[in-house]
Amino acid sequence: EAKPNEIVEFYIELENKGNASIEDILILNTIKNGIKEFKNVSINNVICSEEALERIFIEELKPHQTVKIRFFGVIDEQIKDKEIVLLTDAFSNKTKSLGESVKVIKLKNGDNAKASLIKAKEQCKSWLILVLVIIILSLIYIILRKKENSNKTI
Repeated sequence: EAKPNEIVEFYIELENKGNASIEDILILNTIKNGIKEFKNVSINNVICSEEALERIFIEELKPHQTVKIRFFGVIDEQIKDKEIVLLTDAFSNKTKSLGESVKVIKLKNGDNAKASLIKAKEQCKSWLILVLVIIILSLIYIILRKKENSNKTI
């Protein structure tokens, strides 16, 4: 657990587990509350400005290639016994949203947490199919109701 004014290390990893390149990737990171200062931001070990955390653009992520984003943040004094949430979302022009929300990822005793943003896309397919089925069934119901009402008026 982190205490107020303590420096916490954050680590985000985006890996292309597929067999095709992903192009024009935009990674958005949002920390709503809890971190008052960001330090030592790096993308694949290249030092960047703190502003880079808000929007990170990657031209191409080849198969089995990984992007590693690492930064440090100072815990705000106002935060006591609360959970800090880091929301990370990734988008690609060719594959649309790859997004998933990720709880705060901090290294503690050498442990780290990873999130596969690509896996979330696969999970979304099932939900999209379900939504489409519900929409189609709703349309069929509406059409049948209209036919039933028009038959009653004749």
